[in-house]
Amino acid sequence: MSSRSFVLDPLKDIAPLFRIPGREKPVTVQARGLRSRTALLMGIVNLTPDSFSDGGETSSLHDFESKIREMSDSGVQIIDVGAESTRPGATPVSEREEWNRLEGALGYLRDMFRGRFTRPLISVDTRDAAVAKLALETGADIVNDVGGAADPRMLEILKSSPCDFVLMHSLTVPADPRVTLESGRDPVNELKTWLNGKLERLDSYGIDLSRVIFDPGIGFGKSAHQSQTIIRRFREFADLPVRLMVGHSRKSFMKTWASEDRDGLDASTAALSLHLCEAGADILRVHNFKINASVLRTRQEVV
Repeated sequence: MSSRSFVLDPLKDIAPLFRIPGREKPVTVQARGLRSRTALLMGIVNLTPDSFSDGGETSSLHDFESKIREMSDSGVQIIDVGAESTRPGATPVSEREEWNRLEGALGYLRDMFRGRFTRPLISVDTRDAAVAKLALETGADIVNDVGGAADPRMLEILKSSPCDFVLMHSLTVPADPRVTLESGRDPVNELKTWLNGKLERLDSYGIDLSRVIFDPGIGFGKSAHQSQTIIRRFREFADLPVRLMVGHSRKSFMKTWASEDRDGLDASTAALSLHLCEAGADILRVHNFKINASVLRTRQEVV
């Protein structure tokens, strides 16, 4: 079991903190030591007119349905639906407006996959506790909170639900390029310290830590150099017992080496996906799910 990724990869997603008898480390950490391991893909669906990369692409029901079917056919394991832009300069939306954008989409996803033996997990990208509660009641499996559980009401929602929860590090939401981690401090150590504090709080609240997924928040409260450092040194997170997710797709930190057009950013995203998979990432959150699915499948064939 300990040397076979086809056992550990699914096991770590079902029971991340499980320890195989006779082994000290949980299966999440053990799996990261196998060269043949792979990562899950989280496909991004933005129901916003002003997202930095794909705003307005799913503004019609037909476009939304087409994208969901493409994701399902491509083998995307998680569909992440968001209705509030967090790009720099974005205007926060009201709870009512956010839910009005999400309600129909989540209902469609629930009905589309109803009764299927296997289906993608549904994630809702929100920092609003009331919206998260409604989304879970409508069938969402994961709450992806870019606010890092800063809202105490979110802890109450998590305590009363068995859902998985993405805990993302950020300093401001929406992102403010002027507010970053202190330049003289090690960003990897800063993130580890932040995460340990959050996990202690969640544990004291009675929330099962096996449900937690840590996202370092690339581009949120980090300079381009700090984001690059986190990506380069991602292996240093591999000893963390929680699952690791990275949202690196089409982020501006890549523009120092990639062309700024979408094709160039997608190619760089896919290259980083391979690096992050090998460095221990469990979930990769991406816009262009087709190219990322293709490169991960190809990697599986040759390692």
